[in-house]
Amino acid sequence: MAERDSEARVHFSTIKYIHQAGYRLKLSSVTIATASVIYHKFFRENSLSDFDTYLIAATSLYLAGKVEEEHRKIRDIVNVCYRTLHKSKSPLDIGETFYGLRDAVANCELYILRVLRFKVAFDHPHKYLLHYLKALHDWFQPYCQLSIWGFNAMVLRYHTIDLHIPNGGQYFQKT
Repeated sequence: MAERDSEARVHFSTIKYIHQAGYRLKLSSVTIATASVIYHKFFRENSLSDFDTYLIAATSLYLAGKVEEEHRKIRDIVNVCYRTLHKSKSPLDIGETFYGLRDAVANCELYILRVLRFKVAFDHPHKYLLHYLKALHDWFQPYCQLSIWGFNAMVLRYHTIDLHIPNGGQYFQKT
Protein backbone atom coordinates (compact mmCIF):
# COMPACT_ATOMS: atom_id res chain seq x y z
CA MET A 1 0.00 0.00 0.00
CA ALA A 2 2.82 2.40 0.88
CA GLU A 3 4.59 1.58 -2.39
CA ARG A 4 1.42 2.35 -4.34
CA ASP A 5 1.05 5.69 -2.52
CA SER A 6 4.64 6.65 -3.32
CA GLU A 7 4.09 5.72 -6.99
CA ALA A 8 0.96 7.87 -7.04
CA ARG A 9 2.94 10.79 -5.60
CA VAL A 10 5.64 10.37 -8.25
CA HIS A 11 3.05 10.29 -11.03
CA PHE A 12 1.25 13.32 -9.57
CA SER A 13 4.42 15.42 -9.40
CA THR A 14 5.49 14.32 -12.89
CA ILE A 15 2.12 15.24 -14.41
CA LYS A 16 2.35 18.58 -12.62
CA TYR A 17 5.76 18.97 -14.28
CA ILE A 18 4.18 18.17 -17.69
CA HIS A 19 1.57 20.87 -17.10
CA GLN A 20 4.14 23.47 -16.03
CA ALA A 21 6.46 22.77 -18.96
CA GLY A 22 3.50 22.65 -21.36
CA TYR A 23 2.29 26.07 -20.24
CA ARG A 24 5.80 27.49 -20.63
CA LEU A 25 5.95 26.03 -24.14
CA LYS A 26 2.58 27.68 -24.85
CA LEU A 27 0.97 24.35 -25.74
CA SER A 28 -2.82 24.02 -25.83
CA SER A 29 -4.65 22.16 -23.09
CA VAL A 30 -5.45 19.32 -25.52
CA THR A 31 -1.74 18.86 -26.29
CA ILE A 32 -0.89 18.85 -22.59
CA ALA A 33 -3.68 16.33 -22.00
CA THR A 34 -2.28 14.18 -24.82
CA ALA A 35 1.15 14.27 -23.18
CA SER A 36 -0.43 13.23 -19.87
CA VAL A 37 -2.25 10.32 -21.50
CA ILE A 38 0.90 9.17 -23.33
CA TYR A 39 2.79 9.29 -20.02
CA HIS A 40 0.12 7.25 -18.20
CA LYS A 41 -0.19 4.71 -21.04
CA PHE A 42 3.59 4.24 -21.07
CA PHE A 43 3.66 3.48 -17.36
CA ARG A 44 0.76 1.04 -17.67
CA GLU A 45 3.17 -1.09 -19.70
CA ASN A 46 6.38 -0.39 -17.76
CA SER A 47 7.62 -0.25 -14.21
CA LEU A 48 8.18 3.12 -12.61
CA SER A 49 11.58 2.09 -11.26
CA ASP A 50 12.95 1.21 -14.71
CA PHE A 51 12.72 4.70 -16.24
CA ASP A 52 13.40 8.34 -15.45
CA THR A 53 9.91 9.80 -15.15
CA TYR A 54 11.03 13.30 -16.14
CA LEU A 55 12.64 12.01 -19.34
CA ILE A 56 9.42 10.16 -20.19
CA ALA A 57 7.45 13.34 -19.40
CA ALA A 58 9.63 15.55 -21.61
CA THR A 59 9.42 13.01 -24.41
CA SER A 60 5.64 12.77 -23.97
CA LEU A 61 5.41 16.54 -24.45
CA TYR A 62 7.54 16.34 -27.59
CA LEU A 63 5.48 13.47 -28.99
CA ALA A 64 2.15 15.09 -28.05
CA GLY A 65 3.17 18.22 -29.93
CA LYS A 66 3.66 16.12 -33.04
CA VAL A 67 0.42 14.18 -32.57
CA GLU A 68 -1.70 17.30 -32.06
CA GLU A 69 0.02 19.24 -34.87
CA GLU A 70 1.49 21.71 -32.40
CA HIS A 71 5.13 20.81 -32.93
CA ARG A 72 7.88 22.38 -30.85
CA LYS A 73 11.57 22.09 -31.63
CA ILE A 74 13.43 19.50 -29.61
CA ARG A 75 15.79 22.30 -28.52
CA ASP A 76 12.83 24.16 -26.96
CA ILE A 77 11.53 21.01 -25.25
CA VAL A 78 14.95 20.25 -23.74
CA ASN A 79 15.58 23.83 -22.57
CA VAL A 80 12.11 24.41 -21.10
CA CYS A 81 11.94 21.01 -19.40
CA TYR A 82 15.43 21.47 -17.97
CA ARG A 83 14.58 24.92 -16.60
CA THR A 84 11.26 23.69 -15.21
CA LEU A 85 13.01 20.91 -13.32
CA HIS A 86 16.13 22.91 -12.30
CA LYS A 87 14.81 26.34 -11.39
CA SER A 88 17.97 27.48 -9.58
CA LYS A 89 20.45 26.46 -12.30
CA SER A 90 21.46 28.65 -15.20
CA PRO A 91 20.04 27.91 -18.67
CA LEU A 92 21.69 25.17 -20.67
CA ASP A 93 24.55 26.11 -22.95
CA ILE A 94 25.14 24.26 -26.17
CA GLY A 95 27.44 21.54 -24.99
CA GLU A 96 27.71 18.00 -23.74
CA THR A 97 24.75 18.21 -21.32
CA PHE A 98 22.43 19.70 -23.92
CA TYR A 99 23.39 17.17 -26.59
CA GLY A 100 23.02 14.31 -24.11
CA LEU A 101 19.51 15.42 -23.13
CA ARG A 102 18.52 16.03 -26.76
CA ASP A 103 19.69 12.56 -27.80
CA ALA A 104 17.94 11.01 -24.80
CA VAL A 105 14.60 12.61 -25.77
CA ALA A 106 15.02 11.54 -29.42
CA ASN A 107 15.84 7.93 -28.48
CA CYS A 108 13.10 7.83 -25.85
CA GLU A 109 10.57 9.02 -28.43
CA LEU A 110 11.26 5.95 -30.54
CA TYR A 111 11.06 3.69 -27.50
CA ILE A 112 7.70 5.14 -26.37
CA LEU A 113 6.31 4.72 -29.88
CA ARG A 114 7.36 1.06 -29.88
CA VAL A 115 5.93 0.42 -26.40
CA LEU A 116 2.61 2.02 -27.36
CA ARG A 117 2.67 0.14 -30.69
CA PHE A 118 2.58 3.47 -32.56
CA LYS A 119 -0.97 4.06 -31.26
CA VAL A 120 -0.62 7.60 -29.97
CA ALA A 121 -3.59 9.20 -31.73
CA PHE A 122 -6.82 8.58 -29.85
CA ASP A 123 -10.22 10.03 -29.14
CA HIS A 124 -9.64 12.33 -26.20
CA PRO A 125 -11.72 11.90 -23.05
CA HIS A 126 -10.45 15.38 -22.16
CA LYS A 127 -12.78 16.94 -24.75
CA TYR A 128 -15.88 15.14 -23.44
CA LEU A 129 -15.04 16.03 -19.87
CA LEU A 130 -14.68 19.70 -20.81
CA HIS A 131 -18.15 19.74 -22.39
CA TYR A 132 -19.65 18.02 -19.36
CA LEU A 133 -17.95 20.37 -16.90
CA LYS A 134 -18.99 23.40 -18.95
CA ALA A 135 -22.61 22.24 -18.77
CA LEU A 136 -22.31 21.77 -14.99
CA HIS A 137 -20.72 25.18 -14.64
CA ASP A 138 -23.52 26.86 -16.60
CA TRP A 139 -26.14 25.03 -14.57
CA PHE A 140 -24.64 25.66 -11.12
CA GLN A 141 -23.07 29.06 -11.78
CA PRO A 142 -25.41 31.01 -9.48
CA TYR A 143 -24.73 28.58 -6.63
CA CYS A 144 -21.03 27.78 -6.71
CA GLN A 145 -17.75 28.61 -8.36
CA LEU A 146 -16.68 25.49 -10.25
CA SER A 147 -13.25 25.62 -11.80
CA ILE A 148 -13.53 23.63 -15.02
CA TRP A 149 -9.86 23.84 -15.89
CA GLY A 150 -8.70 23.06 -12.36
CA PHE A 151 -10.89 19.98 -12.07
CA ASN A 152 -9.87 18.77 -15.51
CA ALA A 153 -6.17 19.23 -14.73
CA MET A 154 -6.62 17.35 -11.45
CA VAL A 155 -8.26 14.39 -13.22
CA LEU A 156 -5.42 14.18 -15.74
CA ARG A 157 -2.83 14.16 -12.97
CA TYR A 158 -4.18 11.01 -11.40
CA HIS A 159 -5.35 8.71 -14.16
CA THR A 160 -6.33 8.50 -17.73
CA ILE A 161 -10.07 8.41 -18.16
CA ASP A 162 -11.69 5.37 -19.70
CA LEU A 163 -15.13 6.37 -20.91
CA HIS A 164 -17.52 3.46 -21.23
CA ILE A 165 -20.98 3.74 -22.69
CA PRO A 166 -23.20 0.84 -21.58
CA ASN A 167 -25.16 -1.10 -24.22
CA GLY A 168 -23.06 0.46 -26.97
CA GLY A 169 -24.76 3.81 -26.42
CA GLN A 170 -28.26 2.44 -26.89
CA TYR A 171 -30.18 3.59 -23.85
CA PHE A 172 -33.63 3.01 -25.27
CA GLN A 173 -34.37 -0.43 -26.63
CA LYS A 174 -37.52 -1.87 -28.06
CA THR A 175 -38.95 -4.67 -25.98
